[in-house]
Amino acid sequence: MCASISKHLEVENGRLYFDGVDLLQVAEDYKTPVFIFSESKIRENARLISDVFKQEYGDCYIHYALKANSILSILRILKSEQLRCEVSSGGELYKALKAGFKPEDIVFNGPGKTLEELKYAVEVGIDCINVDSLYELDLLANLAEKLKTRIGVSIRITPEVSAPSIKTGLSKTKFGVEINQVVKMIRHALEKRNLNIKGIHTHIGSQVTDIASWSQASMVVVRLADQ
Repeated sequence: MCASISKHLEVENGRLYFDGVDLLQVAEDYKTPVFIFSESKIRENARLISDVFKQEYGDCYIHYALKANSILSILRILKSEQLRCEVSSGGELYKALKAGFKPEDIVFNGPGKTLEELKYAVEVGIDCINVDSLYELDLLANLAEKLKTRIGVSIRITPEVSAPSIKTGLSKTKFGVEINQVVKMIRHALEKRNLNIKGIHTHIGSQVTDIASWSQASMVVVRLADQ
């Protein structure tokens, strides 16, 4: 007798199965607690978000944030689904490379980057570093010049759009440059021959499910890009 619980869970002969795997047997073999992930569901989610964005916007890329889960087997699954990735530390950059992501498929984000991490990213030659301040911009320009290379940068802005959960999009936070300083900062970056301006970045918060907040932030970015 098999009673279906969900697409991925079922009970058969009094035993719980997850994607066909006997969870009681897993508990006996590996003890508890143990985390179990559905490869089929991960692939399904990756394909869904990629297909939706490509249908709507054409040529675009989805960057998976390693901060969500950086288990190597999961990263390799996502890479095989043609996703790219976003890292927020030197350790995450190391794991992304170990999982097989190419440097040109990696974006480095976050306000707490150390000099050693920035140097590592420049040496590896990743696609882009999202910059949070003029100081960081000049630091990258100097690093790239010393290493005789160019590095892609994107200016992270605070769009003055708040979210009800974890707020990172307001001007009094450490997450990016205030809007009235962005054009000046981009012009400054264009004067640096070792920097390649890739675009504008923003992140208004985490666990934000309200589409209106993202829509407002997107409009701010579009208006800035038009300048």
